[in-house]
Amino acid sequence: MLTIVLWNTFSYIELQAKEDLDNRHQIIIELIKQITSNSIFSEEYDDLQQYIEQISQDPEIINIAILNKKGIIIAHSNFQMVGEKQASQNSSPHHYWIKKRLTKLGDIEIEFSLARIQRQLRKAKQLGIGIAIAGMMIIAISGLMFGFLLTHKLGSLTKVIKQFKESGEYLNIEVTGSDEIATLSNAFNHMSNKINDYIEKIESDKNLLEVRVNERTQELEDAQHRLVNVNEQLKTLAITDHLTGLYNRIKIEDRLEVEYTRHIRYKNIFSVILLDIDKFKAVNDTYGHDIGDITLVKTAKILTNNIRQTDTVGRWGGEEFIVICPETEIEGAVKLAEKLRKVIEKTIFDSIGSITCSFGVAEINNADTIKNIIKRSDIALYNAKEQGRNRVIKA
Repeated sequence: MLTIVLWNTFSYIELQAKEDLDNRHQIIIELIKQITSNSIFSEEYDDLQQYIEQISQDPEIINIAILNKKGIIIAHSNFQMVGEKQASQNSSPHHYWIKKRLTKLGDIEIEFSLARIQRQLRKAKQLGIGIAIAGMMIIAISGLMFGFLLTHKLGSLTKVIKQFKESGEYLNIEVTGSDEIATLSNAFNHMSNKINDYIEKIESDKNLLEVRVNERTQELEDAQHRLVNVNEQLKTLAITDHLTGLYNRIKIEDRLEVEYTRHIRYKNIFSVILLDIDKFKAVNDTYGHDIGDITLVKTAKILTNNIRQTDTVGRWGGEEFIVICPETEIEGAVKLAEKLRKVIEKTIFDSIGSITCSFGVAEINNADTIKNIIKRSDIALYNAKEQGRNRVIKA
């Protein structure tokens, strides 16, 4: 009975230890995944290498490899492996590999050591076997020597065993006298107390681990939320002109590509308006670049407030802006350009008074490419400048 109890206890300890180890490794993997995704997205490979080298100092981690989509190592706990092709990895009784996929980025491969948990399990097993052997030897010797004389004193031991079967708890035997049964009972109580202390330690460690796991999980969730916010900010910065807040040229070129694809596939039309602030160099030379920047920002706001909801406005470069007008023929685009021209002309700008803009308008045609329609709009804008500025010319 004692052997069965001890074996069940060891099995429970082994199962809990493995579950705790797996939880710890999952936390490490998620932490590395978040750091890796952020570093790859921002292309900060040197920082990623430093992170990996710091994390790999954990005695349970043998190797960490970060691979790109082609299987090439971009960061490794051994820096000399960077740039190499990752070989296939196999686990063994003393270590195992975990592979984590990074969506559209590559893979994380981590080699964990099983040495610590194997040592702990050996100690627990040795302790359990030692206790079992000692208990069985005491019971066997005592039973052979004194069983026929002291049978009536075994009632308390039987009662404790019955209580253990009903409650699942190791209880102490009431000790009376100083004979061999008392010695055996004291030995059983000592063993029972040790087992109880060990189980309490396991429960305490388990509870502590659960608290730490919950804390780390919350930290990871918070970090993920921060990462999402940072990624959104990075996306916004990547497509936004930092001065005016309008879309930058990269985003505008993406929108032109979308409209051009719709034109090719469905024959949808669209028009492009290019506009340029007249004599803007004189504004900078006379009032300074700070006033020039304020003028650009206010012009951007006028454009944003006066285009249609389906239109897209962006800063094309310098003092030049662009408006993309989906599902709009050239006459409609000219009408919108005239509206914008008049609003800008009537607006009073701080320090400089009023300004004017010249406009060039073009509609997509079957022979056009994106480059061609921009070029035709630019020529029309140039003609507006040549004809006296502050006017709309269509291509």
